[in-house]
Amino acid sequence: MLPILLTFKHIAISLLDWLVILLKALVALSHCTELEVGRKL
Repeated sequence: MLPILLTFKHIAISLLDWLVILLKALVALSHCTELEVGRKL
């Protein structure tokens, strides 16, 4: 039972890392598009 919990915890942590990476990427992309729109205006 314990090993299963440990692997689940490890998977959850890696999923959180992926979510943080995705959020950072989305924020960077939105900033880039805002800059592009600002230049066009």
